[in-house]
Amino acid sequence: MRLSEKKRDLLELVTREALYEAAVRILREEGWKGLTMEKLAQRAGVAKGTIYKYFESKGDVLFFVMKRNGGITAERLSEIREEVVNRRVSASKGLEEALEVAASGMYRNRHVIAAIGRAFEEDSSLMARKSHMCHQGEDHPLSVIRRCIRDIIAAGIEDGSLRPVDPDAAETIIHCTMMGLGRLFAIEGPETGVPSDQICGLLKTMVLQGLSAKDEKPEGVRG
Repeated sequence: MRLSEKKRDLLELVTREALYEAAVRILREEGWKGLTMEKLAQRAGVAKGTIYKYFESKGDVLFFVMKRNGGITAERLSEIREEVVNRRVSASKGLEEALEVAASGMYRNRHVIAAIGRAFEEDSSLMARKSHMCHQGEDHPLSVIRRCIRDIIAAGIEDGSLRPVDPDAAETIIHCTMMGLGRLFAIEGPETGVPSDQICGLLKTMVLQGLSAKDEKPEGVRG
C-alpha cells in the first residue's frame, strides 16, 4: 500500500528530526570521531540504508547539524525582528532578546561546536565546504541571522534608543564577536578557563552598553 504524499512528508519530517537529535547527541557525547553512519542509524532508530538516502558522508551529517542549529536561531530572530519592525517591542529590548538567543544558543551547543571544530582540524576538505555553505544566498540561516540583527539595530537608531552608528558596521562587529566565541569553544573545548555562561552574559552586556543611547540603558544592564 502506497503512502499518501502527506504521510510521506510527515514520515520524512519525523525521520530528519530523529537523525538531527541522534547526531547532536553523538557529537555532544563522543565528538567527531564517535560519529559513524552505523551509530547514527542505531541512535535514530532507522536502518543504515535509510541514512544514505539523506547523507553520503559524515561531512554531510555535520553540515546538516550546523544548518539546523542556525535555522533554529534564525527562526527566533526573525520573530523578534518582526516584533521590532511592527513596534510591538522596542528596538533596544529586541536587540537584547536577539543577543540572548544567539549567545545562549552557542552556549547550549558548545559541546557540538567543539566537536565541529575538531572535525575541521582533522579533515581540511570540510573547510572548503563550509565556505561554500556560508555563501548560499539570502535564505541561508547565517544570512537571515545577520540581516535580522542589522535591521533591529537600524530600527533602534531610527527611534533614538540606540546610538547613531552604521548598522552594517555594528552588525559586523557583533557577528565577528559571536564567531570568536564559537572559535573559542572549538579550539579550547566547551569548558574554558572562564565559565561559558559568564562569557556569553558579558558579551551581551558589553554590546548593549556600547550601542545603547546615553539616556537609555537596556533592562538588566547597570552602570
